[in-house]
Amino acid sequence: MGIASRFFCTVAFGCVFYCGAATEIFVDCTRPDDSGDGLTRETAKRTIQAAVDATSNGTSASRNLITVLPGDYEEGGVKVDADNVLSRVSFKGKKYITLQAADPTAKPRIIGRHDPDKSNGIGPNAIRCVYGNGSTENGIVL
Repeated sequence: MGIASRFFCTVAFGCVFYCGAATEIFVDCTRPDDSGDGLTRETAKRTIQAAVDATSNGTSASRNLITVLPGDYEEGGVKVDADNVLSRVSFKGKKYITLQAADPTAKPRIIGRHDPDKSNGIGPNAIRCVYGNGSTENGIVL
């Protein structure tokens, strides 16, 4: 499987300090499944988690990009901690990944869920939207 890359350099005062290639993966909740490679809008992953799983760690100077097309992302769940709380998207073990809306005027939404069995909504049947650090969300509604 090939990797789509954005190649860029950091330039200041006419000098190149760092050059690097970053992976870009596309996500579209209208796709039938996650079988696409995610390298184009036409072969996008269906779930954001599949896109996270398909990318490796970036660097502070070369963040990997997950471009999310408009829609409601409310399927799936990954257990990420000892309490077995599910998350729609987990960045656990991943660093320097940016989630970015493909269209800033039609923001995609990651939809969690309250535990219906608990009056405060917090319990084992709840699903958080995003878990982890080292990621950035631009134009995504949680």
